[in-house]
Amino acid sequence: MSLTMHGDLVELMLNEQLVFSRALESTNLRTFGLFHYADQTEAGLVPHGDFDIALELDVIHMEPCDAGGESCVLLQTEFNDSLKSVSEIKYSIHSDGQRAAETQIRRARPDGSLAFDELQTTKATGATLLRLARRGAIIYQIFQASKQTKPEVLGAMIIGTDPVPDGFLRTLIHTSGANRKTIVQYKSLESLEVHADRIIR
Repeated sequence: MSLTMHGDLVELMLNEQLVFSRALESTNLRTFGLFHYADQTEAGLVPHGDFDIALELDVIHMEPCDAGGESCVLLQTEFNDSLKSVSEIKYSIHSDGQRAAETQIRRARPDGSLAFDELQTTKATGATLLRLARRGAIIYQIFQASKQTKPEVLGAMIIGTDPVPDGFLRTLIHTSGANRKTIVQYKSLESLEVHADRIIR
C-alpha cells in the first residue's frame, strides 16, 4: 500500500492500483491512519500482555513542513489506563529539513488536557522499521533506519500492564502545511512472536 499527498490531492494505491483519490479541503490536517470499526469488522492486531508490533515501511518521499510543524509517519498504541497513555515511535522531517527518529509519550493531566513529551530524538536519514515491544510493565520504542543498519532501542518507559483496546494500535501519516507531498509504502504490519522476556538496550 502507498499513500501519496501532493498539494490538496491524496491518492491511495494498493498493489500498485489506484483505489482512492480525492482533493482535500485546505483546513484538513492531512493525517492518514488505518483503523476499523470494532462493531462492524473483525479485530486486527489487539496487543495484550507482552507484545511486539513491527511496521515495515519505505518512506519514498517526505518534504519539509511549515515552520513549527512536522511531517511524519508513526506507529502508536494507546493503553486502557487512567492516564490514557500513548506510546509512539516515529520518523519525521521538520521545517528546517532535519530528519529524525523520535519517541513520544502522551498522558492525561489531572485537568483532563493531554501532555505530550518527546523522550528521544536522533538524526536519521531514512526509516525501514518502526516497532513497539512491551515486556512486563515496560514498553520499548525501536527504530531501524535502513536494511543495512541494526534496529536500535530509542526509548523505554514504564507503561504498566493495561490492555490495548481494539482499535487503539495505529499507524499514521501526517503532512504539515499546504502543498506538501508525502509518499510512504507500508510493507507489513505484524505481531511478532515474543522470543524473550526482556529486551537488552
